[in-house]
Amino acid sequence: MPNVSAGFILGLPANVTLPFDVGEFEGYSELWLPSRNSSVRHARRHLRDLMAIWGAFDDAAARHFTEIGQLVLSELVTNAVRHAEPAVSESGIHVLFLYGEPGLQLSVSDGDAERLPTTQPEDTLGDHGRGLAIVTSLCAHWDCHPRKSRAGKTVRALIAPPAPPARQWSTA
Repeated sequence: MPNVSAGFILGLPANVTLPFDVGEFEGYSELWLPSRNSSVRHARRHLRDLMAIWGAFDDAAARHFTEIGQLVLSELVTNAVRHAEPAVSESGIHVLFLYGEPGLQLSVSDGDAERLPTTQPEDTLGDHGRGLAIVTSLCAHWDCHPRKSRAGKTVRALIAPPAPPARQWSTA
């Protein structure tokens, strides 16, 4: 990973405190995508490819990060495509992938700082509005901050490593 500050990598203001040390991450990748629906698919494919390459954890952990990561990434990129103001969404979407001891962090940035993500009241019959509830249930932490280096916002989600398997005790 480049030797730069966490705020620079994540595009966050200097006063934002991170719940982890970016230096703890071993893998780093970023992707620039156009603001259109097909970008969700491309982001998921990139994540699958990264998990196959990074492979620092065992197969179960790689599956964990791939499966949960694809769901979370789908929600975050979809939100950036659907909810960013059209005039600023032309700047595209930036996706940052960090992988290591703290888990898998997915950061999705768009050019719209005005429309911040909010969780919606639960509506089990509605067609929309459950995305951030899904992100909340699957992630150890998620947040949203204005970007420091350009206009817009960054939504970050940290997926914790899977819990170790329960230890089997022998009764013999």
